[in-house]
Amino acid sequence: MRSLRPLRRLAPLVLVAGLAAGTAACGSNDDDAAAAADATPTTMGVVQPTASAAPGVRLLDAPAASAYLQATPGVQIIDVRTPEEFAAGHLAGAQLIDIQGAGFTEKLDALDRNTPYFVYCRSGNRSAVATAQMQEMGFTNVAELQDGINAWTAAGLPVTNA
Repeated sequence: MRSLRPLRRLAPLVLVAGLAAGTAACGSNDDDAAAAADATPTTMGVVQPTASAAPGVRLLDAPAASAYLQATPGVQIIDVRTPEEFAAGHLAGAQLIDIQGAGFTEKLDALDRNTPYFVYCRSGNRSAVATAQMQEMGFTNVAELQDGINAWTAAGLPVTNA
């Protein structure tokens, strides 16, 4: 089977072209859309969606995620790692909903679909699965930490054990 690696290099170009066409066609008055159209991915901190990002989920790098958490009233932080990983260090205010634990879907189902949520794991794999499931369940305001808590701590951002 042939490698898809050469196609991955084209994905950002196709995505940017598609976003530009979609933005022009939509004619949105949304201030966030206008700001995003004027910003580059590096200046706005929003990572271009990848195969790991669910459609409609904002994938944020660590500095942008920190700013998002500070600027978003009522945001709920969800850590989808194991209890052992959570105990070793997590974002302040995070609630643990272990994606591998019993009742994960039921715990998500009990959450308000309109509340803003910020989801993370260790490296971004489990949070991508969780946010995709949240989208399927009708959650409307979801952000995900790109590369998980590994990127958060690598950026020098704080974690807590409390």
